[in-house]
Amino acid sequence: MAGTGSYTCNLANLDPNTLYYVRAYARNSVGTGYGTQEYFTTSAELGPIIFNPGLTYGEVTDIEGNNYKTIKIGTQGWMAENLKTTKYNDNTSISNVIDDNEWYTLTTPAYCWYKTMLVTIKPFTAPYTTGSW
Repeated sequence: MAGTGSYTCNLANLDPNTLYYVRAYARNSVGTGYGTQEYFTTSAELGPIIFNPGLTYGEVTDIEGNNYKTIKIGTQGWMAENLKTTKYNDNTSISNVIDDNEWYTLTTPAYCWYKTMLVTIKPFTAPYTTGSW
C-alpha cells in the first residue's frame, strides 16, 4: 500500500513570541519518511491576569493542582478566572476539541485553549510500497 496524506496536530503551551520548526514523519518496517520542514512564530503573550487589589478573594484548587481566585458577590460565590483543568474531579479526562465544526455537533462537555495553534503539515510520501501500518 502506498500513499500520501496530511497530518494535523494541536500544539499547546508554547512559549509566546517564539519561532518553532515542525516536521512530520512516518515510520514502518521499511524505514522512516519525513515531511517538509515547516515553521511558525507564536503570537506575543497576552500578559498576566490583573486582579483588583481592593477586593478580598478566596481560593479554590482543581484536581490537577491549578489554583483559582474566587470572589463573593452578594450571597453568591464566583470564580474570578477561567478554569485551566483538563480533568473532572474524578480524574476522568475532558475532551479537547479544536475544530470549529466539531463544536457545532458536540453533545458532551469539552474544552479548548484560547489561541491554540493548529498546524497542518503538508502531505509527504512515506517510505513504503507494500504492507500496512
